[in-house]
Amino acid sequence: MIGYTCISDLDRMAKDDFDTLRRGKPCRLFNAYVNIGSFDAERVREIAANNPHALFIMTAPDHPSTNLPPKRILHLEPTIADKWHSLSQFLGIDYPAFPYPEAHDIGQRSVASPLPLDTPLPAADLKFGTSPWILSRRPLK
Repeated sequence: MIGYTCISDLDRMAKDDFDTLRRGKPCRLFNAYVNIGSFDAERVREIAANNPHALFIMTAPDHPSTNLPPKRILHLEPTIADKWHSLSQFLGIDYPAFPYPEAHDIGQRSVASPLPLDTPLPAADLKFGTSPWILSRRPLK
């Protein structure tokens, strides 16, 4: 919404994704992680130590104490009247022109286990499909 590629509302991250984030490696699919249940205070401190430019936004009133410096953490409590003001100042961005998205919290989802690949799934050869997302081998005119 404001320029981040976000993953949210998971009880835990996949091990490889979490290890990449935890170690501060730059090749990640996401640059914003929201409402990840396994991010307790210890893991947040570990992520912060290995990602020196990471910022943290806590939205739950009972968030864990992380002892991060105030310039790296925003406590965005539900009682804050103008959340865009707090966020835009914290992130150093312009105040968005659209309303702050208020939505009912659906809670966290469980990460599904990968499907076993011992039986191949049926697939169609789309080499010459008519889908608008698949290019034909014919030259464009």
